[in-house]
Amino acid sequence: MNARNKTRKEKNKLASRACRLKKKAQHEANKIKLYGLHQEHRKYLSVLSELKKQVRKQVEIRKNGGQGLVPLLLVYEQVLASKQPIKEIANKTTDFVNSVLDAVAAGQTDGGLVKA
Repeated sequence: MNARNKTRKEKNKLASRACRLKKKAQHEANKIKLYGLHQEHRKYLSVLSELKKQVRKQVEIRKNGGQGLVPLLLVYEQVLASKQPIKEIANKTTDFVNSVLDAVAAGQTDGGLVKA
């Protein structure tokens, strides 16, 4: 009877440790996701800000009766081309975390994260 209690106690101890480690790993993964999402958000805000400037410029040209209006879709494509490509992280957070972990395992100190 006593031996069964000891083995049960050991199993519980190991299960508890595993649970703690899982929580810690999930917490770290969430921090990596959050960083990536902040990075993506900053880039989108930068693109939107540039688009706003270009739209204002087009409106001013139109107000002054000027020629040379550019279709907004073209303006949008030019702004996107001028900016760094935006990694889509929001839909692929698991892939993003795994890529960061792979980069760290490969020896990259920044984990493949590009500072913006």
